[in-house]
Amino acid sequence: NSKTPNGIDGENPLEHVGAIVTAALTHASRQEHAPTQQILGYEESEEERHHRMAEWGTFTPSDIVPYLPSDAKKSFQSQVGGMIQNLSSTLVHMTQFQYPPVVVEVEEARGHPSGGKFEICTRQLLQRLRERILHRILSSHQGLVAARIVSILQVKGHCESDAIAEDAMVPAKEAREILHRLHREKYINLFDMHMTKTHNSATAIYLWHVIPARLLKTVFNNV
Repeated sequence: NSKTPNGIDGENPLEHVGAIVTAALTHASRQEHAPTQQILGYEESEEERHHRMAEWGTFTPSDIVPYLPSDAKKSFQSQVGGMIQNLSSTLVHMTQFQYPPVVVEVEEARGHPSGGKFEICTRQLLQRLRERILHRILSSHQGLVAARIVSILQVKGHCESDAIAEDAMVPAKEAREILHRLHREKYINLFDMHMTKTHNSATAIYLWHVIPARLLKTVFNNV
């Protein structure tokens, strides 16, 4: 049986992660573009406005409850401890995600009167989403192995072709052919490092790498 973040037999604690992130982003959007004070016609002071701006993006569990779908609300409410405690525990569990990071604990949940204060790692999530979109497009246009090679270069940086072949789990000859094709079509770049002043190609070291802006432009131009 799966355990909730509180260690209680029950549903998978990760089941509602998507709903929680969506609710938190919705709350952040409302904070910035449609704050409650403006909706109610309340004129906030300059100090209150600066405080609200400083709080953009952060939230407590109770802040995002109105934006959760009914099934998520029912799930958290039905578990021992109630809605806020279980939602807080799930958010703390989400702070352990590393690739990509999803949420950060701004104020520690333990002992916090509101169950903690959190913030969604929006930039990292968007970066990861962009990487996945690029990977899908590359897989479609250049093949799965080529997309895998580009992903390896994005993570590891400058690499020789033999190292890339080993990481991509393909024969060295196939890897070299794909690398040269990707280079011709401007998806990746080649850096040649000469060991002598004579620029002898036989003694040079060739390192493949990715320039993110160029890769992104090439992918978009080829869509």
